[in-house]
Amino acid sequence: MRRFASQAFLFLISLILFYACNNTSHPVTSKISGKIGEVLVISPIDIQRTALRDSIERVLHEEYPYIPQSEPRFSTIYITEKAFSNVLKPFRNIFMIHFQADSVQPSMYLQKDVWASGQCVISFYAPDQRALAEYIGVNKRKLISLLEDFENARIQNANKVLCDHQMMDSIYAQFGVHLILPKGYQLRRAANDFCWYSIETPDISQGIFIYKYKCVGDNSWVVDSIVAHRNAYTREYVPGPTKETYMKVSKVIPPSLDILRKGNDTVAYMRGFWEVEGHPMGGAYISYARLTPTRDSVLVTDGYIYAPRFKKRDYVRALDAILLTQFSER
Repeated sequence: MRRFASQAFLFLISLILFYACNNTSHPVTSKISGKIGEVLVISPIDIQRTALRDSIERVLHEEYPYIPQSEPRFSTIYITEKAFSNVLKPFRNIFMIHFQADSVQPSMYLQKDVWASGQCVISFYAPDQRALAEYIGVNKRKLISLLEDFENARIQNANKVLCDHQMMDSIYAQFGVHLILPKGYQLRRAANDFCWYSIETPDISQGIFIYKYKCVGDNSWVVDSIVAHRNAYTREYVPGPTKETYMKVSKVIPPSLDILRKGNDTVAYMRGFWEVEGHPMGGAYISYARLTPTRDSVLVTDGYIYAPRFKKRDYVRALDAILLTQFSER
């Protein structure tokens, strides 16, 4: 009976928090704090050198895929409840840990915009550290997906404010795809079936390719076919810094390919590395390939980064957020 009462109380508190945090008559207007990819972990006790902290870090410090140097998916900051001041309340991503000895099993509860607009707060309830450590490990993919979705949404919302409508209309007119590009991107090369937009500074090159090619048989989603078409376009339209050099997909580490469902579309999502033929230069890229509405061509949206002096995780994350806007409901 005591356990049932405790669960009922938690459920009631969750409902109260849910309605309080989603009450449109009192919208949250504070801006989030913290850097992209940071997670603030709050616990009732210090969890340094514990299995619980190890479990959290195995999840959040998983290596970000397909970037030239090792970087974790997320960075973590640990504090106790006593140190959780008003200054920290607007933090972008928060894990709040609660221990209750009479809890039947661990659980978690997601809240949005609790102390700041765009905020993600995930509360964990468990009887002890061991149970919670196991629970977090089992729910690894769900937690990563939630945090990635929030980071993507924040980037996309910022891009909407700073978007280049003329460029977006041009892309839609040529390819029938909606991409929200922030101002700063410039058209570098254009052809009937290919466009290249990029931001160029002395330190970085961050670019977007959009291209379309005819389907040939049932090999549209084969890695070799997608790579071959990318190489064909970059060889023709994306030169390197010296004569007779050009971008191509690196063969040192084969790219990854995942088949996703985005609405009614089947989408080939690729991550890989690019390099320049004949010149020591390279970086990371991601791409989404799908059939056009007529089902006779493949449409590809592709993002790449060159930033030899900087970490790459957040650049790739920003590119992915741009490319994902094509699948958003309008």
